[in-house]
Amino acid sequence: MVIDDSNTAHDVWKKLQNLFHDNKASRVIQLDNEIRNMATGSLFVTDYFQEIKLKATRLANLGSPVSDSSLVTYAINGLRAKFPEITRIIRHRETLPMFDQVWSMVLLEESDMAQLTHALSSTNLSSSLPTVLVATTTEMSS
Repeated sequence: MVIDDSNTAHDVWKKLQNLFHDNKASRVIQLDNEIRNMATGSLFVTDYFQEIKLKATRLANLGSPVSDSSLVTYAINGLRAKFPEITRIIRHRETLPMFDQVWSMVLLEESDMAQLTHALSSTNLSSSLPTVLVATTTEMSS
């Protein structure tokens, strides 16, 4: 699409520039929709936040930077189903924490939940083992 025998380096550069600038607005719209509608699903917290950060970086590279408070809003909106308590706490703070602080808070929450789940499953395993009662009779001799 870009190179033919008669093109100079400058011509190639211009064609590339035009090619990428033609769909810049549509890429911004697409990325903006993706970042607004992200949800954790089965992602770990670190993967989820890295994906948000990656999309925000791409938007910034396209000339459409996302503010930190918007990143926090998008992040907690996508976390509500999996982490309702921590998102409620974050939403009701007088001032929103920074994106990296939210990341750290939710990461700690994920770790606490994993430890609690592990502890509960360990307790359930040990308490749900079958109990066998053995009754014996002794004969009394007279």
